Amino acid sequence: MAVPQDSFPSDGEAINPVAARLQPTGGCEASAVSGVVQDWYIHTQGINGMYERKNQWRDCNERTSVTPTVEYNYTDNNVTVWTNDVIMTNTTFSACAQVSQSLVIQASGACSSVNGTSGWGENGLFLTSGEGMILRPAIKNSAGVYLDPSGYCIQTFNINLSKAPGAYDCSSGWDTLANTKVDLAELVSQLPTYCSTFNPVLLNI
Repeated sequence: MAVPQDSFPSDGEAINPVAARLQPTGGCEASAVSGVVQDWYIHTQGINGMYERKNQWRDCNERTSVTPTVEYNYTDNNVTVWTNDVIMTNTTFSACAQVSQSLVIQASGACSSVNGTSGWGENGLFLTSGEGMILRPAIKNSAGVYLDPSGYCIQTFNINLSKAPGAYDCSSGWDTLANTKVDLAELVSQLPTYCSTFNPVLLNI
């Protein structure tokens, strides 16, 4: 799958889009921006998806007549990630904003419960609690060219997570909330590969 390329200005100077989109809003005092007409950068993002647990089977051994067995199990996750980056010109806001979001699992199966308090279970959904957002004055270079990205990205991909030896068994001790959080961290680390302005800082696991 091709990785989408966001649109950045080309003005002959090096641009670091990651540094631009991660500019903090903490130094943006309300008194310095409230009522001031200027250009603003607005970033929003989200993810959602579904999954089901599958088995990886070990082939039978014809010489010893061993029947096929499950080598390991895993969750096959279908993920959709999106970002929207907009420059609003000649606009006023009362203050900058940074809105975080939480990634939650709605699982089913023998070893799961709502919101993933006991792990992935056998199948389910995952989604963010709301839109992540960054709102701050747009960043420009000395020539007045925007260094912030703009554009919309949406990508869908599959990733395997929650691997455990043998067939799935909730009594095995593998399908735990702690292990689920590690799996979700691995998932989140992949999201900027598909939508380059996705900001993991905004996402709580």
